[in-house]
Amino acid sequence: YLEGIEIDSTWGFSEEIDLTERLFNDFRSEKSAFSLSVQFTPQEEQQDVLLDTAAILIRDYVITVTDSLGTERERYEGVSRFEMVESSFSYWSLLVWEDLHLTTGTESWADLKNKYR
Repeated sequence: YLEGIEIDSTWGFSEEIDLTERLFNDFRSEKSAFSLSVQFTPQEEQQDVLLDTAAILIRDYVITVTDSLGTERERYEGVSRFEMVESSFSYWSLLVWEDLHLTTGTESWADLKNKYR
């Protein structure tokens, strides 16, 4: 719980999906002068929880935005917690994705998304 932070009660699942699709489509566009890359790294101190039909994975992530010359323009870091379940036909589905900040001074996935709101 964060004190002093106003909750956006109009924000929901469909708004989250729309924003995420728009963000990735903008970077994927051939007209974009920038590219976005995401790197996930397992945490040594945090073991994966792997069950028959469920899993919990915790990963450090780094998102970089680079220009056409390969120069890093923006960097976002954090920790993601993924809860996954095995669905029909042995496909794995993402049930929960949490974005956890590393430190208050580091921009994260949430900060990148907020630039697109």
